[in-house]
Amino acid sequence: MARIKHLPLPDAFSQLDKISDEIGEHRDCTVKALALITGVEYGTVHSALGQSGRKSGQGCHRYVQENALKLLGYKMVQIPFKDRHAIIASYPGQHCNLHHLTTRHPVRFKAQWANVPDCLLYVRGHVAAYVDGVVQDYTVNRSSRIYDMYTVEKINA
Repeated sequence: MARIKHLPLPDAFSQLDKISDEIGEHRDCTVKALALITGVEYGTVHSALGQSGRKSGQGCHRYVQENALKLLGYKMVQIPFKDRHAIIASYPGQHCNLHHLTTRHPVRFKAQWANVPDCLLYVRGHVAAYVDGVVQDYTVNRSSRIYDMYTVEKINA
């Protein structure tokens, strides 16, 4: 199989990475992903996650993410397995027989991912944001297996 071209990190992710470095934060993939998916500033998301139980410099559980999103006026909605399977089924040629989605697929199969809504992509020990047709994360250059996907929706007040 031909080697896939290495992509530069998306600008939006790089900007959040700089903010993270400036405050000495690490293990903050959740902060970055939620900021990117909601459009809320990094500091505001960081604060909401802190109020929900995330400790600085550490990862956090999904229930902490859900609580932080609730504070920000959002909710998570899981993308059903059948919808994720339909993405794979639309892949060209033998690729439609793949068993799993990866963070590299939006680059490889742009047309098939064109109708996938902005969402959070959960891989082992990490979360990334898929926004505007791009994986906004360093995993854009990796084939990390996606095991769960959630859209983030504004809560009607």
